[in-house]
Amino acid sequence: MSERNTILLKGEPIQTEEYAALAANITPGMLVELDTNSKFIPHGTQGGPSARWFALERTEMNQDIDEEYAANDIVKIGSCHQGEEISALIPSGANIAIDTPLQSNGAGKLEARTGSNTIVARSRETVNNTAGPGDARLRVAIE
Repeated sequence: MSERNTILLKGEPIQTEEYAALAANITPGMLVELDTNSKFIPHGTQGGPSARWFALERTEMNQDIDEEYAANDIVKIGSCHQGEEISALIPSGANIAIDTPLQSNGAGKLEARTGSNTIVARSRETVNNTAGPGDARLRVAIE
């Protein structure tokens, strides 16, 4: 697992702080989307299309990349564009090789793309998280 203390690694995505988290289940580095009540939730469609919105850490509040947002906290997001690089999350059990196309796993994390599903990003390093026990960080370039 790569050791980093920031989600944004390369580029200048548009950053906004407009909407709150629905529940305490968003961690910086997660792919997020808005629900029908205009609250952020982890992106929930495995392999489905998405805006390239990733939750960022709140350094201005002395929070690091491993601190989850609480329910109703305003979520700081980066609206990422092609070529920008971030430290995203992959789930336990994933083994990602460098230059692997990645898709949403349906829970805010990224996994290796299957079939013709939507590519969100491409891995910039190899991370083997097959033994877990939890999520791991992976440097990715946005597609």
